[in-house]
Amino acid sequence: MPTEPAPPDADQRHRMLTADRALAAHQQDRGRARSEVSLVEKWFLDQGVPFVVRYAAGRRTIARMTPGLVLIFLTSIAVLVARLTIIPADPDTLVWTLIIKGDLKDRDFLVAGMIMLAGLGVGITGAVWTSRRRGSTRRLLGASPGLLLLGGMLLVCLVHSLRYLSPGVFFADLIGFAALVISLYLLVRGGVSALFVWALRRALPRHQDLVRLLTRALPLQLVLVSFLFISTEAWQVADSLSAGRLAIVALFFGVAALLFLITQIPRELEAIHTDLSEDSVQSSCRDTPLQRLAAMIDISELRHHRLERRERVNLVLTLMFAQGLQVFGLGLFMFVILIVFGTITIDSPVIAAWVLHPPTPVIWFGLRLPYFSTQLVHVATMIASFAALQFAVLAVTDSVYRVEFFDSMVGRLSDTLVAREVYLAGLEQHQLGPSHELLPWQQPSSS
Repeated sequence: MPTEPAPPDADQRHRMLTADRALAAHQQDRGRARSEVSLVEKWFLDQGVPFVVRYAAGRRTIARMTPGLVLIFLTSIAVLVARLTIIPADPDTLVWTLIIKGDLKDRDFLVAGMIMLAGLGVGITGAVWTSRRRGSTRRLLGASPGLLLLGGMLLVCLVHSLRYLSPGVFFADLIGFAALVISLYLLVRGGVSALFVWALRRALPRHQDLVRLLTRALPLQLVLVSFLFISTEAWQVADSLSAGRLAIVALFFGVAALLFLITQIPRELEAIHTDLSEDSVQSSCRDTPLQRLAAMIDISELRHHRLERRERVNLVLTLMFAQGLQVFGLGLFMFVILIVFGTITIDSPVIAAWVLHPPTPVIWFGLRLPYFSTQLVHVATMIASFAALQFAVLAVTDSVYRVEFFDSMVGRLSDTLVAREVYLAGLEQHQLGPSHELLPWQQPSSS
């Protein structure tokens, strides 16, 4: 007759209760860390460094594709409406071709263009709304909305093909949608879309940056280039340039500034020292979601992780875009200042004496602009482009310019590298993988 197992004694019950409490505490800590890591990942996206984030694959990628899928789907509906109600029944004719090549005075083409522009605007609005609501709406965090939008695209293909009773139209639309969705997947999966969204948000400089450019950089640059603006040779050269050649000159200066930044910024990245001391970590994480994550890890165990190639490219692009935005802003301010200064101080007889013929008026959309001349616009564009290139070089090499316009960005990049180490330490110390699950080498064995 089998014997019943003896009931656990008091010591065994105490050990079991202690183990259960420790497991519950561990699961609770992992849950809090999982929540904090999600907030940190969103913060990295807002800072323009999506390549630092260890993304999850599969359903989470589809969830991050949802705003882009909303844009594609809503825009495709507008194109479908234009094709079915406005454009003649010719499946081989592209709507965009008709709009570009057609006479926009014709009512049909004008209405078709307005429908598609309205659809594009609605699509962008829907994508922005979806992107903002994803963090607070649980339904948008899964794959279901993305899969539903993919089904809607198939429905659009089906309706379009039924209009013309042609399987070829269905497969042509299907291939077009597939190309868009695959491109979106690659952009989202690689983090390029997040970098692009960050660049759009930063396209308008902050108030502090504008004030610093206007009060510190612009006066110094005016001193350096003012002699060019009142020289006869500069006006004669600018007058000899057609609009196309002037654009090439401005593009030449822009490319030269870009090439200079490309060669210098990686060196700056290599020279950055990441200080992982407790004071440095607390300073870098202050007033960010990383502040709570740093309190949940052992800072003494922080170690340097080697930058991956994609992370290095991301950091270089971030710094280059921020600096390029300052260079473009300086060039734009310089152009406006030169136009205003030239309009006030340089009269038409002086311009005629310099270029040996009367100044050419500026005609814009059939209207003649008063007080402006083509020669003034050309010379202001040429000198402003040169000043932008000069500012790009001085901001990195000159100590005075560097303190004002470059070191602060390098300092923010250093803080980002410290934040990266805290983020990676949070994943490791709390055993969280890219999808906030156990890392592959930490999976419990089945035995």
